[in-house]
Amino acid sequence: MKSYKLFNISMSTIFLTGIWLLCSCSVNAQALRPDSQHKHEVAVTLGGLYSSLEYDIPQTDSRDGRDISLGLEYTYMFSKNFGFSTGAEYQGFGAKSTTDYYTGAYQTTDYEQESFEFRYTAQNFVEEQQVGFVNIPLIFTYQNQEHGFYIKAGAKIGLPIYSKYTNSYNLETSGFYEQYNVELFDPQFMGFGSFNGISNEGSNIDLNTNYIATFELGVKQPLKIKNLYGGVYLDYGLTDIRKGDNHPVEYTLESNGAGFTSSSILNSNISGEIKTLAFGIKIRYAFLNF
Repeated sequence: MKSYKLFNISMSTIFLTGIWLLCSCSVNAQALRPDSQHKHEVAVTLGGLYSSLEYDIPQTDSRDGRDISLGLEYTYMFSKNFGFSTGAEYQGFGAKSTTDYYTGAYQTTDYEQESFEFRYTAQNFVEEQQVGFVNIPLIFTYQNQEHGFYIKAGAKIGLPIYSKYTNSYNLETSGFYEQYNVELFDPQFMGFGSFNGISNEGSNIDLNTNYIATFELGVKQPLKIKNLYGGVYLDYGLTDIRKGDNHPVEYTLESNGAGFTSSSILNSNISGEIKTLAFGIKIRYAFLNF
């Protein structure tokens, strides 16, 4: 279940920004001069407000995250009003998952090569995730020189470069041996029993390439030979970026018995589809025009 408190605050902020943009258009229109237009523009961009991993894990409360985007953009205007933009952009996403418990079971073998069903229950589970992508934008640009506003629409290709997670939980495990019709709740050296206060952190969340649809609307303010842009944007992830398909708790064999390992819940087969969503305010400063 998703928490939408942050979503409501973000939408209110964007609504107020939209009103500001509408009021700014008439003022900016007077500042634009057709003879000041250039074909090439290089700009730095900064965006943020809402940037989250979107997923739905059963019996789990998923809270939205915040992060920023920072990029370098090149635009070529092939006419007075139309152009094409590309470049490179870092975009971060975050989320937090909490649940009272989740359970699972699967077939494996113990250190004596006996087949059994490994059963587990994770209690009071909390995990925070942060991931980062380098996006390559492929965007068409429309600039209305008379009224001082612009529209950008297109796609971004996101390459995963960073991930981090921390989690904590208590764990109950057992092994059911169907051939003997018995379920073992101990000993711990076989990986069965109660294990409290488990915590993990790592940087091994496996993610696929992200394909994003993007839209941006804003106003343009000339600053002599430079330009300042301000607007609102939406980056909507189109594809499932989940790559891992592991069990949340993996039964492992060791030299002195057995145990278990765990990774991010986003690497597991219970996380389902994972997509990205980012929207908010974007500022663009064009420091080079020629």
